[in-house]
Amino acid sequence: MPADHGRLLRPFDPRHAGVVASWVLNAQEATWWAGAGFPVSGSVVLGWQSDPGAHGFLLLDGDKMVAYGEIWDDAEESESEFAHLIVDPAVRGRGLGRALVRSLIPRAGFDALLMRVHPANMVARNCYLTAGFTLVDAERAAAWNEPQPVPYVWLEGTRS
Repeated sequence: MPADHGRLLRPFDPRHAGVVASWVLNAQEATWWAGAGFPVSGSVVLGWQSDPGAHGFLLLDGDKMVAYGEIWDDAEESESEFAHLIVDPAVRGRGLGRALVRSLIPRAGFDALLMRVHPANMVARNCYLTAGFTLVDAERAAAWNEPQPVPYVWLEGTRS
């Protein structure tokens, strides 16, 4: 696929929650992506949309939905966190995760950008690193992980 040719980021349409949820193929992916049991239901995806600071997006390649991700804007911290990023399993391995991240960057409400990744999800971690994010220093990551269910790998980037 040519870089970004025919790709378009659109606001999430709740009618597609079931399709996005169906991209989770097994219990491991459900834990990594949603912190939920398997199978993940469309109602889980819809529930994420209820937070006023959360903004869901679909990446389209032509007219096909190929990836989903959210931006959580936190005005108190003046930062945006990217969350729940997933690529349709039928098109994984084609650079669409990186394209999704790069498409989300200009949509973020703040210049400071964060991501957290399950420590065992090396594919996602490598994707985000190649999209321009860097690892957060160990001290900050440890502090941010104190209230978390797992010791996430934290990454940061900037919109500028």
